[in-house]
Amino acid sequence: MMMKGVWLALLLAASSAFAAEPPDKGTVLAAPCAGCHGTYGASPGRLTPVIGGQQQAYLKKSMLDFAAGKRPGSVMANFAKGYSEEQVAEMSTTIAGWKWVNSSHAPKRAVKKPADYVTCAACHGDQGYGTAEGPRISGQTRAYLLEAMQEYQSGKRDSAAMEMFKGLKDKELNQMAAYYARQK
Repeated sequence: MMMKGVWLALLLAASSAFAAEPPDKGTVLAAPCAGCHGTYGASPGRLTPVIGGQQQAYLKKSMLDFAAGKRPGSVMANFAKGYSEEQVAEMSTTIAGWKWVNSSHAPKRAVKKPADYVTCAACHGDQGYGTAEGPRISGQTRAYLLEAMQEYQSGKRDSAAMEMFKGLKDKELNQMAAYYARQK
């Protein structure tokens, strides 16, 4: 009799899964992102950024920049080329709607606020949560933030707004990356 109850429970669970609404187009398009960026964009890696809950405009621009070769990243460049601009828009809207989950790779100790904090806050917001002009940087991994700043510093990533990195030393970049990685 107990075995019959188990089979009935399994049958009900399977039938309710088929009765669920099919996922929307943006969710289907964004599904491969989990392979590197984690479930719902909550990255488990040190160099792979959190994307779930990131600003939609930033996500879209990033994907289009990867596809056009304007942003370094061999995996992302190849991946982004497989989508139309319309698909990128749908995908980025879906990913932006996911809940932000801070990276688990934050520095353990408190980090002093960087000297260039005001400059960063102009585009990334007072807490680093992002604005219309800049993506969220609070809660990203220190390693990813440092790599991004070094790419702006070297010119691998091109942005007039990020020219500020050209004159900074490694110690200053490390402090900025650690500070924002630790913010929640």
